[in-house]
Amino acid sequence: MQVINSVRLRNFWADHELSETALRAWFQLTRSFDWVSPEAIAETFPGSRFHGDLVAFDVRGSTYFVIVSVDYARATYWVRDVQLHNVFRTDEWKSLAGREDAAGRTYAELIAEFPLRPITDDDALKQSITRVESLLTHAERSQDEQDYLDVLSLLIAEYEYQHISIPPVSSAEIVRALISEHKLSLAEIIPLLGNREKATALLQGVRPLDLRQGTRAARYFKLPLESFMDPDDLEIELPRPARRRR
Repeated sequence: MQVINSVRLRNFWADHELSETALRAWFQLTRSFDWVSPEAIAETFPGSRFHGDLVAFDVRGSTYFVIVSVDYARATYWVRDVQLHNVFRTDEWKSLAGREDAAGRTYAELIAEFPLRPITDDDALKQSITRVESLLTHAERSQDEQDYLDVLSLLIAEYEYQHISIPPVSSAEIVRALISEHKLSLAEIIPLLGNREKATALLQGVRPLDLRQGTRAARYFKLPLESFMDPDDLEIELPRPARRRR
């Protein structure tokens, strides 16, 4: 999936420092999937809520919720908001869903209102995001509106790729995030991680994820091994054959 408007994640963890690792893990996991339906999302994030074109991802045991607009056909996620639990439970997030109407503007009209140009600074980024979110309020969009939205989304994604850094988290943190989303108990994850000592050490962040644990986690959560392990860690260096004596 392509996750756009990642700047909203950074802005949230700037104000809520304890959320940073959890949001980075969510971002890293979400980008590795190409979900085609709400049911597919719920297999990985069982606590997700759905409303119209919106998905509210339950992050870190309902501590945070990432609200996104989803375009399954284009494999695109638009981050609309990040909320604490006390805000999320008011259900105001549902007002972000697209309405069942259409604006009906032509491509030429949209270009005249807000020309498509490369984004060069944060002010232009904010204006572009505002423009996109105005289009997302309409669940039914004409082909001209969708084309305009696609191009503007690409411009935003390119600027964020160049200027908005979301550092990766460790493979152990990815597993901790999934354990939290699936609400697994210590007893349930001991077979997954080897034994009680290894499971406790990984959950406390004092032990990295090894290849065997990564393989078990990939099978359990039905994910590719690359979701947990750095590609460099998956390279196996075979010993060189000994030279034969003549």
